[in-house]
Amino acid sequence: MLWLVLVLVAFARAVPADTPHDVTKQIESLYWMTEDYPPFNYLDEADGQLKGITVDVLMRMFERAGVNLTRHDLHVLPWQRSYQKVLHEPNTVLFSTTYTMERLQALRFVGPIIPTRVSIVAPRQAGLTSHPSPTWSRCESASFVTTWDIS
Repeated sequence: MLWLVLVLVAFARAVPADTPHDVTKQIESLYWMTEDYPPFNYLDEADGQLKGITVDVLMRMFERAGVNLTRHDLHVLPWQRSYQKVLHEPNTVLFSTTYTMERLQALRFVGPIIPTRVSIVAPRQAGLTSHPSPTWSRCESASFVTTWDIS
């Protein structure tokens, strides 16, 4: 099973934070991105606000840590654009994404926050077998990633 996790990536050469206030300011200075992927993160058509399970978790984390960011500080971008930004631009954060061993090579993860399962559905004529392909063998469990209590 894969885990949907919050990805925290900061490629910056920032000065290490010395105080909790410094840490808070560094978090507030990051560029936070997500994609439109209901029910995890999505723009509500009725009011145009960013909503979803992972957005709620992130807002609660900000609140508990004293971080002065709101839903309006989070940017909704197409997946490919946000993924490329987080890979190549400093001070960027992408949430949420599925943990894979390939992504672990380039990203730092915080989580897991939500268990998820990826499945392939296709007509019988597609000729797919029930044996894992090399692609699927690279998708490994993130169960060892540290969890936290936000209640």
